[in-house]
Amino acid sequence: MRYFITCQELMKSSRGFGSISYGYNASIIGTTLGQPSFIKYMKLDTLPNATDLISTTNGLFQTGGVIGTLIMPWIADKWGRKWGCAVPCILLIVSGAVMTGSVNIGMFLAFRFFSGAGSFMILAVVPILMNEIVPVSIRGALLDIHGVMLVLGYTIQGWVGFGFFFWTDGGDNTWRPPMALTMVWPLVLLIGLPFLPESPRWLCLQGRDAEAEQILIKLHADSRDPDNVVAAAEFYQIRKQMEIDRTLGSSWMHIIKKPSYRKRAFLALGTCGIVQFSGVLVINNYGPTLYKDLGFSPTQQLLYPAAWLTFAWGMNAVAMLLIDRFPRPKYMAFGVLGCMSTLIVEAALVATYLGTDNKSALLACVAMFFVFQVFYALCLDGTQFSYLGEGKHRLQIFDTPPPADSPSSVPHAYSSKRHLPGGRYDILGSSFTSKILMNIIWLQSAPVAFIRIGWRFYLCMIIPGSIGGIIMWLYFPDTNGVPLEEVAAIFGDADEVAVYERDLDFDVNTHAVIDLHKDFSNSHWTCNIMSNPDKRPTFVLVHGAWHEPSHFQSVTALLEGAGYKVEGVSLPSVGHLDKDPGNGLEIDSAAVADALRKVFDFNTDVVLVAHSYGGIPTSEAAAIVSQEQEKATDPVGRIVKLIYLAAYVPPRGASLVTESAAGQSSTNRQPTVSENGLMAITAGNAIHVLYNTTPAALAEEAASKLRPIALSSFVQTTKFCGWADYGIPVRYIACKQDKAMPPSLQQDFAARIEATGSASETVWLDSDHSPFLHMPEQVAELLLAAAA
Repeated sequence: MRYFITCQELMKSSRGFGSISYGYNASIIGTTLGQPSFIKYMKLDTLPNATDLISTTNGLFQTGGVIGTLIMPWIADKWGRKWGCAVPCILLIVSGAVMTGSVNIGMFLAFRFFSGAGSFMILAVVPILMNEIVPVSIRGALLDIHGVMLVLGYTIQGWVGFGFFFWTDGGDNTWRPPMALTMVWPLVLLIGLPFLPESPRWLCLQGRDAEAEQILIKLHADSRDPDNVVAAAEFYQIRKQMEIDRTLGSSWMHIIKKPSYRKRAFLALGTCGIVQFSGVLVINNYGPTLYKDLGFSPTQQLLYPAAWLTFAWGMNAVAMLLIDRFPRPKYMAFGVLGCMSTLIVEAALVATYLGTDNKSALLACVAMFFVFQVFYALCLDGTQFSYLGEGKHRLQIFDTPPPADSPSSVPHAYSSKRHLPGGRYDILGSSFTSKILMNIIWLQSAPVAFIRIGWRFYLCMIIPGSIGGIIMWLYFPDTNGVPLEEVAAIFGDADEVAVYERDLDFDVNTHAVIDLHKDFSNSHWTCNIMSNPDKRPTFVLVHGAWHEPSHFQSVTALLEGAGYKVEGVSLPSVGHLDKDPGNGLEIDSAAVADALRKVFDFNTDVVLVAHSYGGIPTSEAAAIVSQEQEKATDPVGRIVKLIYLAAYVPPRGASLVTESAAGQSSTNRQPTVSENGLMAITAGNAIHVLYNTTPAALAEEAASKLRPIALSSFVQTTKFCGWADYGIPVRYIACKQDKAMPPSLQQDFAARIEATGSASETVWLDSDHSPFLHMPEQVAELLLAAAA
């Protein structure tokens, strides 16, 4: 426990200097522009383009930030997270030295670019590095330290600038000592880096598992955990997740094409954009100018921003106690809307009293800037980094070759092309790039805008910021308390999560981690222990035509939340073929049967659920495994319930085409068949036929994931009648508003089952063909009742 505290304190203090580096460098220009000595030395009081040059001091800083955040992921993935911190430190030290010694405005502006690159690189890399190391239970609080130290950097420069304002003996060089301090903070971090641990996740990616494990043991060392259970579980989860990550698509185009990845990218961009609409950088960087316009003295122009930043620092510290207590997006949305409320009041005061001698009103303008910080510092400043680091985890971009000494003992640990999960850096970097581009717009336009349109410039922040806050409250997903390896499930990629923390156990006798988790190489659940202790059945879900297991993600999550294991079978004829093999139904039936056998191997019963076309291969598979169990001397596991969800229930010798012809359902779908015998359905037709009562957003997302199916799956005839010949209890769930399979046809199927005498009463849902999308609670409730 002592080492854990010491190590965490060392990391927080050392990386805190990285956060201070950004805060000080980003805001020093505000104080510098408020120093008469700088204005005079650089001739900004006489040059005709002085206003443009002042805007450029911020514009070049932000432009450097764009380049820096695009380069940073490559450095952090290739050489490690510590080098990701070291490179910007070097940039900041060199640029700080040159700016301090600048003899003209051109020299100063040139190295503002490099200062911006280093500052934004360190701004992005520090929260990611902390995300990869700190405990999930207090991740938000520890990451909020990043925000606290950022504002401490702002605060230090505010008071340094204010103090040097009174140094009258310095002549035209009074501005240089505050600028020289830009070198101190990155220098301290650079000196401390060799003593800090590298990210265990990055070490695992390099095949340095032993080092990663030792670091995790030290990070989680606790006298209450003598067997290092927490470290062992996290190490196991990291390694298993890496195996999955290396199999995933890893290009920018993959992120653009895949809906869940695209959603994460838009959320990253949206988060940065909405936070920037708060106007905090305009207030911070042009604070002295704003107070000057309000009629305050030069002393007050520097005093008020310093006091404002000190207050913000205090609010950020308080935020550490609150950040993990609320859902992330709602907490941030509250902050955004609070900021907008204060800017509305500020705009009204400026519009009414600017240029008057009403001191009370002008002081009220100052007060609103302080009220603004209550919302921004408490809810946004640090929280945004936690949310970005969590929500963008594991979006891959950069590839590097595997090390020569990669361990062969880990199955599939390395392949000829290795996909690093550092792409989370790339999405985060891209989101920071969008943040910077918005900063350039705000900071370049602010000086001119305040002159030309005055208080109306606040409306440019208030209107889009208010809209963004509402969107964030309603639609942004919450990542609070979710382990980084499990974040994918929130965005619909449950099939990309190797193992859930809740499924891990530890054998104190053998010091082995025991897990129950998904093996995604074949889309089936597997288990590393010999039996299911509570003997509850496992749900095996079989999707229909054009669909995939991920369409059932909401129902799956509810079943898992109730303590059941769920296996989603991926039918081979859907989306896995280049051309029709001619036996689509046969290979689909074999896949379902194989899934059932794997569950039975662990002496576990099954509730078998089939949707739409999935009812046909499911019926075949039920017969196949039932025949095998009849012949077995000691059968283990059985199908305890067979549930058809708006599914086909074919007799022996039938096909989907013959069954659909009876109910005239096939004409509704309007599929198209390629030359290779693969049948697809357009998104528009799918939304009209399959998702006609599903909310538009859900329907569009579901339609975007549909894949072609082999035509032979529809025309090949059945050999068995698994639902009728083996005494399996059956239930039919029908849908009243189904356009793909008319309710009359479903009624026929239900009656067919009831005639066997083994069927439960048919349940009718007021739904389209896909109730698992928009009414997952009702579907899960019915399935759980069947399992019970």
